[in-house]
Amino acid sequence: MDIIDNLRLSRKHMYDKQKRHVELRQSYLEELAEAILLQRCPWLEEEGFEQQKIEQADKQLKELIKRENIRKMYRTIGFILKAGQGQGLLQVDIPDESAIPPPGESYGDPADAKQW
Repeated sequence: MDIIDNLRLSRKHMYDKQKRHVELRQSYLEELAEAILLQRCPWLEEEGFEQQKIEQADKQLKELIKRENIRKMYRTIGFILKAGQGQGLLQVDIPDESAIPPPGESYGDPADAKQW
C-alpha cells in the first residue's frame, strides 16, 4: 500500500508542477541568466556593481527567452512540415498570377488566399 500511496502523491505533485510550469520556467531562466553572468564576470558580485549586475542579468535573460522562443518556433515548424505520419504539411498552393485559367474556370484572387 505504501508504494501506491507514494505513486498517487507523486502524480499529484507532478500535476501541481505542470500547472505552474510557466512561472517555474521563468524563475529558472532568471536564475540561469544570473549564473551565466556571474560565471562570465565574477567581479559583478562585489559591492558597488549591483546596478550593472541587474542590467546585465536582464540583458542575458532577454537573450535566453529569445533563444527559447526560436527553439519553440523551429519545433513547431518541424512538426508541421513532417509528412508521412498522417499529419503535417504535404503541399503548399501558390497562385501563379501569370497563368491563364482554362475557359469557364477561375484560379481566384491571388491577393486573397481564401478565394484560390
